Amino acid sequence: MFKQKKSYKKTFTYIIMLLVFGLVTTVYSLSASAHIMDEESIEEDEGEGVDTIYHVHYGDTFVGFVDDKSDVYEIVDEKVDEINEDEEDLRLTPEEKLQVIPERVFQVKAINDVTTEKLEDMLEIKAEALTFTVDDVEIGYMSAAFDKEDFIRFWALEYVDEDVLEAYEDEEDVELDEGDMKILDMYLSEEVEVEETLVDPAELSTKEELVEAFETGALEESEYEVQEGDVLGSIARQHDLSVKELLDANDDLDEDSSIRVGDTLEVQNESPAVQLVIEVQKKESKDISYDTKTEEDDEMEKGETKVKESGEKGEKIVESKVVLENGSTASTDVIEEEVVSEPEDRVVIKGTKESDELAWPAVGGYISSHQGPRWGRFHKGIDIARPSSPEIRAAESGTVTSARYENGYGNTIRIRHSNGLETLYAHLDSMDVSSGDKVSRGEDIGIMGETGNSTGVHLHFEVYKDGELENPTDYVSK
Repeated sequence: MFKQKKSYKKTFTYIIMLLVFGLVTTVYSLSASAHIMDEESIEEDEGEGVDTIYHVHYGDTFVGFVDDKSDVYEIVDEKVDEINEDEEDLRLTPEEKLQVIPERVFQVKAINDVTTEKLEDMLEIKAEALTFTVDDVEIGYMSAAFDKEDFIRFWALEYVDEDVLEAYEDEEDVELDEGDMKILDMYLSEEVEVEETLVDPAELSTKEELVEAFETGALEESEYEVQEGDVLGSIARQHDLSVKELLDANDDLDEDSSIRVGDTLEVQNESPAVQLVIEVQKKESKDISYDTKTEEDDEMEKGETKVKESGEKGEKIVESKVVLENGSTASTDVIEEEVVSEPEDRVVIKGTKESDELAWPAVGGYISSHQGPRWGRFHKGIDIARPSSPEIRAAESGTVTSARYENGYGNTIRIRHSNGLETLYAHLDSMDVSSGDKVSRGEDIGIMGETGNSTGVHLHFEVYKDGELENPTDYVSK
């Protein structure tokens, strides 16, 4: 009976001790610079023979006990340092809430190694991030070490100088000099939602990558109707696609497919997710183009020209409002312009003198056969033989209308001139011009030969006026 009362007394004493010492809990979220919340008072009140152990919880999971809380922090610090070796400007934190709860006990029962190994396996370090979303579509993640305004400022500096941006931010009233620019307004074309989240550090975008994501956006599909002269390659280039990308968008096509005018193809075009719109006011010097005037001179041969005045550009100072969308000019409105210097016209003199005199079409030589009856037939032109050099030359400036082999004539060149004349050069060994070429008076056009019906090496030369056959000796003289 006595012993039983003594037992009750011990039990009562134990309960009182529990009430006195209690169970004190400190719960905290651990970041890269974790700290202990209000544990000093607990340690100061510890009595002799009483120790503190720490319950470790990761999220909803009980990990174990440790008798030294710094063991927990070291695991976090090691994982954070490992990520920070490769990354900068990150805010790192455990993915789940990490709780270290102190408890006073008479006997330490912690098994540190088992607890820390288990925690190390479970612990995932994430980066605090900002999620950028446009029309419910996630564009990317940026470190929460920055904010939306940091990012927009970085984006703007792709297109304007920093001093111009700082003046806008400071709301300075800038008076523009020549070459200056000031920002009037800056905004995003679409609403961008920003939310805080935790992500794997590898998922974070750099500011450069995020700008590209905003400006590139998504591929939009549209239909293209095949036009005259289109081929798969030209259609792909027109839409900034590779041929493979074009074929991927059209399952019924391959590289050997034929396309016809009127067919429709699916094409993809990049559509920016958001435009960074910057309205600026600029003051800049611009050239004023000069006009070209022509004066006629009846003493100069028709087709000849010479420059009398070379012309000089003028200058003006233009103040304008320019709207930039992702750096590209969307619109320009002139506010004011001042002419500094007027342009001076370029003056060109054009010859109008009509002349039927033709240049000798060979390098030396003589007329070996004139126009007229010959061997029972009419010889339409003159033959020029024994030149000092074999080059054949255009008798006048004009346009080559034909350069081909003709029956009887062999290799033959025909040239149309501006004064209604046409000249023919036959029996050439080779031709240096093609149909459609422009030639000048005296320019080499071929080599003398004996192609076609020829009695030897010579040039057969004919002249026509308004389509009628003429005698070449009325136009050329040796």
